[in-house]
Amino acid sequence: MNLNLDSYTELSQRQIETNGKLLSTVRKSKNGLEFHEIIFESNYNSIEIRYLQQYYLKNSKAYILTFTAIKNEYDNIVPKAKEIFETFILN
Repeated sequence: MNLNLDSYTELSQRQIETNGKLLSTVRKSKNGLEFHEIIFESNYNSIEIRYLQQYYLKNSKAYILTFTAIKNEYDNIVPKAKEIFETFILN
């Protein structure tokens, strides 16, 4: 299967929506490289979890960065996660 960023994002969103709630989905660019960022929530053992994911595709390979936190702690921690995500380089 040859996926592009649009089809990979659509597939991921459909999977997320089966057990979670999609909060945000945005196409972005960093250093000339296009990626897709998704924020969603789900429950795990009755604990509300929030996720931040960035999807990159290059040469038909998907690279997924994921940050996960308990929902009520997410806003305090996500700035550090975004700093770490900024260090990701795909050559």
